[in-house]
Parts: sequence; C-alpha cells; structure tokens
Amino acid sequence: MPPRWRLRTILLAWSVPVVLALPLSVLSLRGDNPPALWRAVLAAAATWEIWALLTLPVAWLAERFPVERPLRARNVLVHLAAYLTTCIVQAASTAAASLALFESQDRFGDLFAWWLFLLMPAGIIVYSAVVALRLLQIRRAQVAARERESLELSAALADAKLMSLRAQIQPHFLFNALNAVVALIRDGHNQRAADAVITLSELLRDALHSSTVQEVTLADDVAFATRYLELERMRLGDTLQIAIDVPPALAAVRVPGLLLQPLVENAVRHGIRPHAGQGTVLVRARIIGDEVEIVIDDDGAGLAPDWEVRSAGGLGLANTRARLRQVYGDGASLRLLPRPGGMGTRVALRLPLHRERVAA
Repeated sequence: MPPRWRLRTILLAWSVPVVLALPLSVLSLRGDNPPALWRAVLAAAATWEIWALLTLPVAWLAERFPVERPLRARNVLVHLAAYLTTCIVQAASTAAASLALFESQDRFGDLFAWWLFLLMPAGIIVYSAVVALRLLQIRRAQVAARERESLELSAALADAKLMSLRAQIQPHFLFNALNAVVALIRDGHNQRAADAVITLSELLRDALHSSTVQEVTLADDVAFATRYLELERMRLGDTLQIAIDVPPALAAVRVPGLLLQPLVENAVRHGIRPHAGQGTVLVRARIIGDEVEIVIDDDGAGLAPDWEVRSAGGLGLANTRARLRQVYGDGASLRLLPRPGGMGTRVALRLPLHRERVAA
C-alpha cells in the first residue's frame, strides 16, 4: 500500500479551492451593506476545508472497496452512500457557517437544502477525484511492488544458478585433489602424502568458509589457487614451479569465488603433466583501463590440435565462462590461446574493475 496522506498536506490541498473562491467572494460583497471580507473567506473555508476531515475516510473506502472491473454492486453502493454523506456534511458545514457569519434570517433547514442542492453536482466530481487519486496511488504502488518482486526473483534465480555452477566445481576439485593424495601414497611418499592431506584440509576449510558468498577478493582467490598448486607440487615435485605476480593494489578487487582454481588445475593437468621436464604456472594481474586482466600462463605441452573441441566439453572452462556470463553479462571475457613467445598455453581473463573496491 502507498503511504497514508498527511493531514498537513490535505489541509494545504483543500486551501486551493478556498483561494480560488476569493475573487467570487469579493464580487459578491459589492452592495449597500457588504459584510467583511474575512467573513466571506471563512464561509469559503467552511465549504471546502471540511473536506480535510472527509478525505482520509474516503481514501480508506477507496482502499477497502476498490472501484475496479468487474464492478461489485456492494462497492458501488458503499461509495454512493459515502458520496451522499460527504455532500450532506459539506452542505451542513456551509449552512452553519452562513448562519453564524452573515446573520441570515433563513432557517438552517432551508439553507441546508439549498446548499445540498447546489453542492451535489460538484460533490460527485470532488468525491470521484479523491477516490481516483487514491486508486491511482494504489495501482502505482502495486506495479512498483511487482517490479521489485520480479527483480528479487531474478536475483534469486541468478544466485541459484551461480550456486549450482559453483557446486559443479567443488566436487570436481575435491576428486582431483584426492587423486593427488592417492598418487603420493601409492608412490610411497608417506610424509608428502601427510602434508598433502593437511593442505587439502585447509583447502576444504577455505572452500566451505566461502561457500555462502558469490564474490571474494582477488587476494583470497589467488591464495586458494596457490594452495592448490602447492598440493599438486607435492605430487609432481620440482617438475612444477609456481609464480604469482599480483600487485597489492589489486588485492581487494572482487571476483567470483573459485575463479582461478579450475584454470590453474587445467594448466597443470593439460600443460605441465604431459610435458617432459620442468614447467611453470604463472598467475599475474594488472589494470587495463576500467578492467582488470588476469593471465594464467604455463610453459607446458601447449594446445592440442583438437583443443577447441576438448575445451568446449571440459568442465573447468565451460563452467567458468558460464559463471562470468551470469555475473557480468557481456562485460567479461575468457580467452584460451597459445602462450606468446614459446611453448605453452595462456588463459586471459578480462573483468570489469570497480575502482572503489580497490585498496588504496
């Protein structure tokens, strides 16, 4: 429901017809024994300011018995009775003021009947205007409420879709991390396996801690991805090297949670593992205009001839693209391309940068 009308506003509104009636009052005072101007002003006020007391009940009736299609006989009868009541009250107020202010010799009943007959045609217009104005406010409030509910529903659906996409990543990440621990145990590296379990428990704690939020800081997401790379390095040894180049000024930039982990996982799985010899995964970020660019490079095996088909069917890239599209629409991009200047692969992310979210 729209807010209730304030009495001060109502009094001010009904002062308008009083002011508009002043020229007619001045003209009517011409004669041999004209009454004082203030008496005419008070008489006009008695006619119209009485509506300040009638407006709120009429507005309530408009809310309680709305005049809308299909018309209900009860509602129409209620408003017809209320209209007649307002005319009676207005005529009685005007007749009483006339007797008190102009010392008329007419009887109250005669004055009341005359004013009732005079005010009824205008009364239907005034009454209908008050009802129509309140109904218009109610309709506008209902439209605004429906729009707000629609936006809230759209936001809830978007959050649900994001949660679903994120839920796809978490078990996939967990299974791969457990496979790394199993590989260490099978190879007889018990101490490294124990360290890997500790690292995995920290990863799970961080994942559970951030599961209720859609966005995290870039620093937190880089730390999570780095811890995952450390887990992989326990399995691969010196074959895997890790390099992080994220300026402190970008630490507070907000990004979707678990954004980097599936990308660095792909770099290790498809780049470093198949490659003979040592390999490096580099994560770096920088500001370009009003965007932040995040690049993940590996100097591993490079893109396979059928990499476009394989990446289209892979969970990591497809899921990340879907999440970026859900959060940023067309404002974000993800590109997979050969690493410039040598062997390997590059994943280049572009996200909108909100500068007020960047730490000074």
